[in-house]
Amino acid sequence: MENSWEQRPWKARSVQIGRVSIGGAHPIAVQSMTNTDTNDIPASVDQVMRLVDAGADLVRLTVQGKREAFSLDKIKNILIRKGYAVPLIADIHFYPPAALLAAEFVDKIRINPGNFADKRASFKQESYTIEKWAREKKRLEEKFTPLVLLCKKRGVALRIGANHGSLSDRILNAYGDTPKGMVESVIEFAEICRKHDYHQLVFSLKSSNPLVMMAAYRLFVSTMQERRWAYPLHVGVTEAGAQREGRIKSFLGIGALLLEGIGDTVRISLTEDPVREIPAAKQLVRYCNAEREKKEMLPFFGPFSPSKKPYLFVLTTEEKELSSPTFFRDLGMKQEKGVWQKTVQTPDGIVLKEPLSASSSLDVLLSAGLRVWVPSRKETCNKKGSSFLGAPSSYLEELSSYQENYFFLDLYNPKGAHARREILQTKGAVPCIFFARYPAQAIPLEPSVDLGPLLADRLGEGICLDMPLPLQERREQGWALLQAARLRSVKTEFISCPSCGRTLFDLEQVTERIRAKTGHLPGVKIAVMGCIVNGPGEMADADFGYVGSRPGKIDLYIGKTRVKQNIPFADAERELITLLQEEGKWIDPPSI
Repeated sequence: MENSWEQRPWKARSVQIGRVSIGGAHPIAVQSMTNTDTNDIPASVDQVMRLVDAGADLVRLTVQGKREAFSLDKIKNILIRKGYAVPLIADIHFYPPAALLAAEFVDKIRINPGNFADKRASFKQESYTIEKWAREKKRLEEKFTPLVLLCKKRGVALRIGANHGSLSDRILNAYGDTPKGMVESVIEFAEICRKHDYHQLVFSLKSSNPLVMMAAYRLFVSTMQERRWAYPLHVGVTEAGAQREGRIKSFLGIGALLLEGIGDTVRISLTEDPVREIPAAKQLVRYCNAEREKKEMLPFFGPFSPSKKPYLFVLTTEEKELSSPTFFRDLGMKQEKGVWQKTVQTPDGIVLKEPLSASSSLDVLLSAGLRVWVPSRKETCNKKGSSFLGAPSSYLEELSSYQENYFFLDLYNPKGAHARREILQTKGAVPCIFFARYPAQAIPLEPSVDLGPLLADRLGEGICLDMPLPLQERREQGWALLQAARLRSVKTEFISCPSCGRTLFDLEQVTERIRAKTGHLPGVKIAVMGCIVNGPGEMADADFGYVGSRPGKIDLYIGKTRVKQNIPFADAERELITLLQEEGKWIDPPSI
């Protein structure tokens, strides 16, 4: 049952990639990408084997030029001799001759339509006449057709993978850096393939922003349905980052699509050892399949009543936590002149799990402006009760609010994730806080998948987390989820690529050092990119960029504009902090 996916409303045609079949009723395939130098054949072979041993169905390697293509051929032969017949994918940017050579050796080619036939986007405004547009389309077709014909002849699959931020200048000028632009970019290349009756195609439309990624895939599926196309999809949140935040972003975006039946292969792109991506991806697929088995898949929903209020974050708490000497600090509050105050990292309110006659801690919370809900008891509270919807819990059957009233919707439902949305659809625009209760081992997968689609579509007015974890840990978990959904921002958002053979420095170590020094800046997005292929384009969602430009050198960006270049590696982190200070984005780390 782990990978059963029998009754999706979106049924893709089957595509063969070496010994692995995707699409149709085939299991969802899990893949990753090496971060070794492809020309380091022993290291690349070793990493591919470790990925396969961890459960990877497909493995991608970067191919910058012809030398890497020949190395890939040697890697494949060694793997076969060692008993590893895993399909290999060549990742191509900017250099079509490398794709033509790699297609002689591998099972699949991945190209980026934003740079296959074009140089790196300049992001300049330019008008295109009908004649100029036609000339550019003809040039694209002339460059791309030889690869199409070779892949068709050899039975090699082709992934046409657009990334938010790395579209061509022509597409950017016509559609902007939008989901619509991403869809139009891959459609152009798909039409060339179809013209030559070549259909071994896979598509992807990735972004580091889960909401952009979800919108792009949903739009592309709708577009394919209108055109009566049925090609499989590779789904992922690119440059998701690392640790808990990287996983939450990926679980939120990918999980929402899988629950809607969208996705035939997945990758969770983490700035970590790529082997760590595999168990996370397999865990996600298992959970989404289990949810799928609970009820027949429904078409994806759009928002029917998006919230216009500030989105609330609420935590449950117990009497023993209220009496803890670290309670206020664990709740993200700070003490100034003997008075506990809220900070940007303090939740908006708490729900007590049992009635209390009195508590000085509650008085402090109320004085600081937090909302408080308590189990209703006539002798202790005469306030109007908040309603509770869904399966009854042990202590949320009736709540009384000291300040505002909301419906609490229990997310637990044996019929699966879509049943939660049906309840919301029935209730319409009723102000609602999603009540999410999970065992400790659910962190962070289940809340991300269950809440993700609801948050991404801006449904409800808040979330309440109830988990058997230390207060500080579940507070950080909740904020990470809301930040991934772009509903609230309490600290720096990091966009960091997962590293590959093009990376010019130890991306994992550098990202963690930058996170330690700059991770406390609410509303600021910092991209850490290993090379100029993924940056500056694919860090389009970031405010600041730290990009490897050449060995031992770093370039710094504000948005898409390079403001400092060829900074010695040893000075780059200090220069980034200086840039944040110059732009008025720096604050001293909080003392919570």
